[in-house]
Amino acid sequence: MYFSRTSGDYGEEMGLGQYLLTQGLARKLMPRIPAAPSRDTVFLASGDADSLAMARPMLEQLGRTVKEVGPFGAGSKVKYVANLLVSIYNVATAEAMVLAARAGLDPALVFDVLYDSAATSRIFQLRAPFMVEGVYEPPTAKVSMFVKDLDVIGSFANSLSCPTPLLAAIRPIYAAAMAQGMADLDGAAVHAVLEQMAGISRG
Repeated sequence: MYFSRTSGDYGEEMGLGQYLLTQGLARKLMPRIPAAPSRDTVFLASGDADSLAMARPMLEQLGRTVKEVGPFGAGSKVKYVANLLVSIYNVATAEAMVLAARAGLDPALVFDVLYDSAATSRIFQLRAPFMVEGVYEPPTAKVSMFVKDLDVIGSFANSLSCPTPLLAAIRPIYAAAMAQGMADLDGAAVHAVLEQMAGISRG
């Protein structure tokens, strides 16, 4: 049985899966498995019914839930969509927190007010605390991972002739974080890039 734990190029993943099948080394299953599964992990399983039934008990022990999303390869597609949203939410959170700071608001107060408001998101709740403190470690997901994912998503979207204007808007911000030596910091470090653009210094 083939388990994928990366968000790699779609064509390459499909090619590897098909190769393993021809060698009798895999069944048609592609759950998206993070490098370190936790009880909060949601597995996106795609493949044939027999393989999904075989894998489900194990995956349910490793994560919070298992979502069956369609035929072999569909898990990758759903993951691309999810990673696009997370990448956008991350920069949107940073932009909002920088605007709050430039407006003279207390970032900690803004975080507290927005935490359970209509403006919140899981990404805001996860990454705004990094931004309040201006400390972007230990990382929950590194800047380098975001850059890699955006490259993969961009290529996939281009193969479908699908416009992704927000992806295009955020890529330079992640690229700037990489260029400034933030590759191994949490993705929340894009906040530091936007702070610099806004002329904010933490001294």
